[in-house]
Amino acid sequence: MAWEKIVKRIGVGCCPECQSLGFDYQEGANPHDDERAAVLCPNCGWKGMLGQMRIIPEPGTNGASQKMSDMKRTSLIALLVRLVGFTLGGAVLGFAAMLIGTSFLGGVQGGIHSDWTLVVLLGILVCFALGGVAGAKGATRLVKSWRS
Repeated sequence: MAWEKIVKRIGVGCCPECQSLGFDYQEGANPHDDERAAVLCPNCGWKGMLGQMRIIPEPGTNGASQKMSDMKRTSLIALLVRLVGFTLGGAVLGFAAMLIGTSFLGGVQGGIHSDWTLVVLLGILVCFALGGVAGAKGATRLVKSWRS
């Protein structure tokens, strides 16, 4: 089974002598040898191990990875607001569907033991899900309106 090495770029290697960015591998060096790979500074000619070089953030990134800066982060408060909104919206609409469904089942022959019970249960579950989604969206909009 093949495997793939995943690497997160945290910065650029910097020569400890002249502080120039980048490096070259020495002849015969194994680039996969991590910190023990033999490197050469193209600017001043310093030779040493990769582990001896300093790591500095890439110029223009302020130390943040480009992919991390492009990602949208969800705050804990926004997550909790959506969770509470989903719970309340789902409970309200699900309870309303349950009241309507049980009153409907009271009027059919066989009551809660009739064939319509599964249809009512499915309706309650769908109403709970729709109410939850609507509640989460409504709670998010409410919080956004408070913040602006």
